[in-house]
Amino acid sequence: MQQPKLIPLKDRRKVMAKSQDLISAALNILYTKPDTQPLIDVFRDTQSKLQRIFIFSYSGRTYPSAFAKKKQ
Repeated sequence: MQQPKLIPLKDRRKVMAKSQDLISAALNILYTKPDTQPLIDVFRDTQSKLQRIFIFSYSGRTYPSAFAKKKQ
């Protein structure tokens, strides 16, 4: 969605919190399993993107900027 203000702030908070909880739970399980590093990397990347979206949605930036590649 390109216009985050169309969704009420309280609803965005709920969705973000639930998403972060689910990813954290999945990561906790994956950390205990052997040979799951590629999947862990995907979940950690997704978690990072969600955190940036959450922060940027409060700063007035748009979602595409949240997905911009990090400088390495």
